[in-house]
Amino acid sequence: MLKKLPDVPALLIPFDPGGDLGWAVYRDSRLVDCGYGKHEAFLTKPVAEGNLTGGVFLVEIPISYPGEKSERDPNDLIKTGFRAGELTQLYRMCGMECESVLPVQWKGNISKAITQERLLDKLDEEERALLYRSKSVRAKKLNHNMVDACAMGLWRVRRWRGRPTNL
Repeated sequence: MLKKLPDVPALLIPFDPGGDLGWAVYRDSRLVDCGYGKHEAFLTKPVAEGNLTGGVFLVEIPISYPGEKSERDPNDLIKTGFRAGELTQLYRMCGMECESVLPVQWKGNISKAITQERLLDKLDEEERALLYRSKSVRAKKLNHNMVDACAMGLWRVRRWRGRPTNL
């Protein structure tokens, strides 16, 4: 039996809770805001204005693959998972439905560079301009967690390649 795909929400707020947390806001399947910053800055006030009830909060959950050699400290994954839980609770209290996704579910095993390339290809001119305005003026490149949050949003509203599965 096929699993019913979730509806595309009118309001979607995806978060990548990495060290420099990345976020995006989609309204009616369009990217309307995005950014990044330190986790603590996002614990007191949602990133989107107005009534959030009925919207969907989507957070990426970190995963460690068996036998994987990583340069990252495994405790970083625990901290990231904890941040994801705190954010989920905040948005649940705002009346949003909360979903989580593993990186492999929405992007497979592609590199940061390919993720960014696909994101830029899928965004329209106005959305790309918003993305570039949201980066730090000191940064030479886009923040990868903000890119992931925007790309996760495209995946969830079915503008990425393929359709959402296993939500």
